[in-house]
Amino acid sequence: MAVTEKLMAQGSFGVQLDYNKLPNSVLNTIDAWDQIVIVPSRVTEDELNDSAMLTSAEYVGVIKTLGLGDDAVEITGAGLGTYLGDGGSRGMPISDQGDISNMRSYENKSLEFVLNNSDGTPYGILRDGRDAGLRAIRPGTITNPSKESTDLLLNFEGNNGDKTTTDATSKKHDVEFYGNAKISTDQAQFGSSSLYLDGDRDYLEVDYSYHFQLESEDFTVEWWEYREA
Repeated sequence: MAVTEKLMAQGSFGVQLDYNKLPNSVLNTIDAWDQIVIVPSRVTEDELNDSAMLTSAEYVGVIKTLGLGDDAVEITGAGLGTYLGDGGSRGMPISDQGDISNMRSYENKSLEFVLNNSDGTPYGILRDGRDAGLRAIRPGTITNPSKESTDLLLNFEGNNGDKTTTDATSKKHDVEFYGNAKISTDQAQFGSSSLYLDGDRDYLEVDYSYHFQLESEDFTVEWWEYREA
């Protein structure tokens, strides 16, 4: 068995199962978009439940193909990021009652509802369309942060080569560019530009603020990045 994990990518895994040791009753239950869980030691039958296995799991992958070879069943797949879509813009359909033509629709719903609703259809995207049961990816603590509760928001929107940006929150923190740090229109996830750093001692400096004292409250730091190498 081989597992390849990649930073900011799906990675891959491959496993072969010997026909002589694999009951047909097990083989017939394996399907695309099922999961494979790797744990560090053998588990007993009474431990075969989600909470026990996922707690000790060293890897969880999504099955993409199942092939019948001459001597073994060959299963390949990728990491859980596959659920968000692959390189061909394909992902697991989110539909009701297993019907791919009856896609779930969410309008004017909270993030908590879209991800985890179990009280009537449409169920949240983390839940099975038939019985609202939780699937492989489980929700953590889901919050809906507001712009007012955000202490620093840098969109890096600007003209190619600019060396300034604006904090989009009401705090309006001052931001200084150093080295070759600059706005670039070559890559963008949101809007039309992003911050470019060439890796040679480029950095930004934000003015000190008590808002950044994070010892006593929960907080999240989020960003999107594109690596050239």
